[in-house]
Amino acid sequence: MIFAIPALVVFLVAALAVALPLLRKPAGGGEGPAAGQSAVYRDQLREIEREKAEGLLSDKEYEAARAEIGRRLLAVSFKGGLAPERRAGRRTTAWGTAAAILVLMVGSALLYPILGTPGAPDQPLAARVNADEPDLAVLVARVEQHLAENPEDGRGWDVIAPIYLREGRFEAAENAYANAIRVSGATADRLAGQGEAIVAMHAGIVTDQALDLFRK
Repeated sequence: MIFAIPALVVFLVAALAVALPLLRKPAGGGEGPAAGQSAVYRDQLREIEREKAEGLLSDKEYEAARAEIGRRLLAVSFKGGLAPERRAGRRTTAWGTAAAILVLMVGSALLYPILGTPGAPDQPLAARVNADEPDLAVLVARVEQHLAENPEDGRGWDVIAPIYLREGRFEAAENAYANAIRVSGATADRLAGQGEAIVAMHAGIVTDQALDLFRK
């Protein structure tokens, strides 16, 4: 439970970081200059309706003026923010997302004691190294510990060098192959492995050192 409580706190902080921006009211919600301009254009629409009714505008002039003012009103509406129904839809989606995050958080907290292993004991490295059936990482740690105490063990360097290469630890692989060659002598596999590690260290570029190893 010492792990479960901090993990739950971290999850809560992450959930709030995701949910709060969704719940924040978007800027430019219809107040300010855009709202004033919209009111002006609506007054103009009412004015041309009045002039049309009084016969001061021809049908052609009326349609042209109405279309132009409508275009401007539409542009101001989009500039000032989303339409009310779209803003309402966005708020609904935001609250739904926040609710889903809350359900996920509470569900995780309730399921962890059932599906997880909150009572599992700690597994320090020393205990895992001495385990009867260790995993690959533990086996590597064992070999590294052995080589630190016995650096002249050529067989140990032969074992760990290709593992380093497969794991992408190219500098460690090059050093292991070099030690294997130093202790046990040069062979085709050791020279090729060291050359491959050097090429990988240099992002695929075959350096003079690597080329010399491949030729050997």
